Amino acid sequence: IAQELIKLLESDDAKIRRKAVECIQKIHPEGIEETLCSLFDDEEVFVRLAVTEVLGRIQPQIICEEILNKRPIETDATLLRTQVGILREHNEERFIPFYREAIAHSDPFVREYVIAALGALASEECIEILHSVIEQKSLNDSLHAIRALGQTAHQGAYDSLLHIVQNPKSSEHLRKQARLSLSQIDPTRAARDLASIDQ
Repeated sequence: IAQELIKLLESDDAKIRRKAVECIQKIHPEGIEETLCSLFDDEEVFVRLAVTEVLGRIQPQIICEEILNKRPIETDATLLRTQVGILREHNEERFIPFYREAIAHSDPFVREYVIAALGALASEECIEILHSVIEQKSLNDSLHAIRALGQTAHQGAYDSLLHIVQNPKSSEHLRKQARLSLSQIDPTRAARDLASIDQ
């Protein structure tokens, strides 16, 4: 069965190639990863999506490398969200350049996934990227970034959020979310700082 499925991966019919990829996941023949990786550049996006999903389950380290090495990055929103989701499960600082590229995507859900991944990683560079999102992106992106900052324990995140609350140019929506996020990071300090601002 495995050999027959491997032959089907070379079919001229993209639907057959995708089905073969999905079936391979169930039997996981030894050494199949290299063959699947050869389809990572398939001309049909739904085949590339299937390969990404299957390798994400059976060999996540391999697919992480494939995602990082592919240039340019994917433009299809569904596939890019899937890739970001896989990387987030194995979050490492070396993924940040990829996140920087992906956050510029036009799809708001892709950007939301990237923002969540940056918040989960919570390095100083991630904090800087999230801060720039708040300054430059849409209201929804900014709100997601503020929530992501609230999930970190980073001093830089706290300072950025406090600045939003103190800035008279910040919208009411942003200030409200920033208050909540401050309380997530350091409830005691936030209570003191917010009480001082409200006086």
